[in-house]
Amino acid sequence: MDSYSSDSYSSESRLIAALCYVFLVAVPVLVLVTELRRQRFLRYHAYQGLAVGVVSLAAYLLLIPGATWLLFHIPCVGWAFACLAPFLYLAGIGLQLYWAYLAYQGHIFSIPVLGSLANSSMQE
Repeated sequence: MDSYSSDSYSSESRLIAALCYVFLVAVPVLVLVTELRRQRFLRYHAYQGLAVGVVSLAAYLLLIPGATWLLFHIPCVGWAFACLAPFLYLAGIGLQLYWAYLAYQGHIFSIPVLGSLANSSMQE
């Protein structure tokens, strides 16, 4: 994790970078289609936040039908998953808030797999 002092970026830039992890699709897209994309710090967090948003949405859309199938076809496993699902969602929200905190502190960090996607998008 590369860290920089909080003074390296304006508080507005740090806030927008943090919001890229809270509002996973809307804020990153706004950053990428406006003049804010010229700031490397914001562009990096926008690409990474957008990747997190896409993966989260895909996981959510796959888990709901999967959990329903498990619940009806393999009841014991389905019920166990149904009991664990709220905790998985809370863990995901906790990770998003942690990443938002790091971005607000002015850190440039790489989320495994998704960070490399953000880096490759930055170089295009």
